[in-house]
Amino acid sequence: MVAFHEIEQRLRVLKGSLIANPASKGDLTIVKEALVELGIRTIPDELIGFHYVMDGFVWNGIEIYPFNSGNFTHEYSPKEFVKAARNVVEQKNPKWVCFGAWDEEYFAYRVETNEYVIADRIDFMVFDTFSSLAQLLQYVIAVRS
Repeated sequence: MVAFHEIEQRLRVLKGSLIANPASKGDLTIVKEALVELGIRTIPDELIGFHYVMDGFVWNGIEIYPFNSGNFTHEYSPKEFVKAARNVVEQKNPKWVCFGAWDEEYFAYRVETNEYVIADRIDFMVFDTFSSLAQLLQYVIAVRS
């Protein structure tokens, strides 16, 4: 979780960042129940830990979707986590948990390979893989900095 606090601090000094308040256990319960209805039974602990530090953020075209959009205290709020997951499942990719996006790519957790990916929104072609969420977030922030 230290990495997520460091990422949050970095975002706070970057111009134009919108950071959501931390998610609650109630937010997580609602998300888990909704994902089970979609046939997704796994949400990685690392992703949960991130949302307990900040329930998503928006900066320079990067969007990490919140468990609860009410945790954003700004006029703009990105798509909600469950809506994004439902969209990906409906596109016939039920083993991916979509948690964010930039440009024309999704950020997702691939259940079957236990890795985080940046993949095309249309055909799900994978562009980059990461062994942790922290690595993916550090990468995308560095690319946009």
